[in-house]
Formats: sequence, C-alpha cells, structure tokens
Amino acid sequence: MSAGLEWLAAFPHAEAQRAVSAVHASWTQLASRSRSNFNPAIPEPKLTRVLKQHAERVTARQLGLLGYWGAEGVDNDVDFESGEITGETRTDILYAWNDEARSLRLVFEFKRVSHLAESRKKYYGKGGLLRFVTGTYSRGQAVAIMSAILISEPVETQAALKRSLQQAPTAALLRMVAGSDKSWLHEPSSLFPAECAFDTEHLRPGELGPTHRTIRVAHLFLPFGYPVAARKRGTRDATLTALEGE
Repeated sequence: MSAGLEWLAAFPHAEAQRAVSAVHASWTQLASRSRSNFNPAIPEPKLTRVLKQHAERVTARQLGLLGYWGAEGVDNDVDFESGEITGETRTDILYAWNDEARSLRLVFEFKRVSHLAESRKKYYGKGGLLRFVTGTYSRGQAVAIMSAILISEPVETQAALKRSLQQAPTAALLRMVAGSDKSWLHEPSSLFPAECAFDTEHLRPGELGPTHRTIRVAHLFLPFGYPVAARKRGTRDATLTALEGE
C-alpha cells in the first residue's frame, strides 16, 4: 500500500523542484543541437558531467539555487570501529542543500535508453533504478530522480520503457508500491509534473528507507532536440519486446 504524500509537508519540495528544473533546462539547452562532444554517441558519464557543470554554473544561478552540486561523487560505507571501508558508490549527479530545519540530498541517476530491450533492463536493473531500492543510493531520502537519456525515437522508447516497468516480475524485483488505481506508475508525476512523466514508489529495507519506508522516484525523460538516427532492431530484441506486450 502506498505511503501517500503526507510526508511532503516536511520535505523541501520547492528546493528540489528548482534543482530538477535546472537539470531539465540545462539538458534542453545542451541537447537543442548536435554538438561535437554532446550528442547521442557520447558515453553517459561524459554527458552527465557536462550537464552538471551547465546546471551548476548557468541554470542554477538563474534560479537562485545555493546548494552543492556534485558529479560522479564517491560515497563510502565505513565500519567506524575498525576504520574499514566496506562499500563504495558513485552518484551521477547530486544536489545537496540544507537550512536550519531541513536537508536534501537529491540524487539523479542517468541511463542511456534505446529501442533495445537490454537497455531498458539496464535502466531498471541493479545498475539503475534498483540502486534506489535495495542498493545504497539515497539512503534515508524520500525522493530521487531516475533519468532516461533517449537515444532512439522518443515516443516509442518511452512507451516501451513504461510497458517494461508495468510487468509483474519487474514490479516485484523493484518492490514497487501500486497507487489507489492499482497501477505501478503514478502518472502524471505528483512530485515534478512539469519535467517528469511519472513517479514510482518502492518499499526499501528498513535501514535504507526514510521513516515512512518508501522512496518515491520521479522519472525524467531527456530527448535530444533533433532526430536521432534509427538503429536496426535485431530478432532477439523484437522477441523480448513482443513478450513484454503480452
């Protein structure tokens, strides 16, 4: 059962909204035309580092954001008794902010998503969305952002990803919590409706989740502002896509 949205009253939503707006606006500007080092062929880590710099140095200043921006930041799990580092994670983009009463650590995770079923699995699997569920990303946080860099036709790619997320095995893997309409996708997004297409809610293990136990992830779709060359669909991928539609 969904935890509802009562917790939003204590969440610094206005600050999170400005951060999401900054990332979205920076992407829109950078992706408006093909650039030699910012285009669909560039690896995701390079795209996100450029995006973070633009969001921090250009858009955030325009929106009055005063928090900390990080890219590919390292976070360690440490046994303080022995001093041993027991785990390490790297977040694509982090926006951190606090005032006298509240704090925010908003993590943006990015994945390149094409028409291929394998790319959709990377989006929601252990290297993607699952990091916010059973992984250590956004420990204790109520909100996170999952971002799909669309490197195939946007409408088709987004629709295929939504179908994948609504499959029962995927929902079980991601410990998804359905809304009052029994849907796994909370659509439109309750958190950031101007930028994000929908939200998903996930039950986290007790030591990873906030006090209400679930994390709400807003899904941000980032297309390029010009036609992306179509890629030929293989037989295996066509079969996987057909199975998802059953």
